[in-house]
Amino acid sequence: MSSRDAQFIAAVKCHCGRRYKSLFEYDQRKYSFNAHSYIDINTWLAIVPNIFKEMKLHRIRRFKFICGKGIHSESGVSILQPILVAFFKGIRGCEIVSEEENEGVVEIRLNYTF
Repeated sequence: MSSRDAQFIAAVKCHCGRRYKSLFEYDQRKYSFNAHSYIDINTWLAIVPNIFKEMKLHRIRRFKFICGKGIHSESGVSILQPILVAFFKGIRGCEIVSEEENEGVVEIRLNYTF
């Protein structure tokens, strides 16, 4: 693991706090945050911008957010995913990719050529 990866992991876990740091996963330069059925909206609103800030700082190109499909929400519709998409939608150099095989997963891809 490179020092850049280690610094990114430490920073994201710090932003997630003790309660949610176990939801952050790392495997061979693939990062993900599994918020699916574990996190409330206010925490989500605080964590997402901080993860983005750390992505830029450490030049991380891809990050998966596991939002869930909304099965566990009262309305049966994902609440976390629209918040995530709205946050990243207007950011230059950012691509939002939904997984075809799992609609509850969104990958954020950053292009640093700008």
